[in-house]
Amino acid sequence: MSAAARTTSRWAARDAVHRHLADPIRLTDPIPCRGALGFFCPDDTVQERVRRQLTAQGVTL
Repeated sequence: MSAAARTTSRWAARDAVHRHLADPIRLTDPIPCRGALGFFCPDDTVQERVRRQLTAQGVTL
């Protein structure tokens, strides 16, 4: 059985690989970030803002 066949998401495309986040952590304040198609690395400013919020929430990095 493929990963797509096991998913219950209506957004899942058939015959495609999907990433499911087990325990996502919501940031308290939105951080603007220009995305990109596929995987990308946010710039240093965005990464630092995310780290600060996670640290404030007690998340160990």
